[in-house]
Amino acid sequence: MQPYQMVKDLRTEHETGNVDGVLDGDLDPFIEAYLRWERTRSLAH
Repeated sequence: MQPYQMVKDLRTEHETGNVDGVLDGDLDPFIEAYLRWERTRSLAH
């Protein structure tokens, strides 16, 4: 994971510097960001 220490979802723009946590399965913040993004997107249509 060098030299970058960032995991970022380009759709939702959610990012974290906790690479080890994401690799260990800590995905809840990304899932929540995706669900908020999807809801916002569906309300716009």
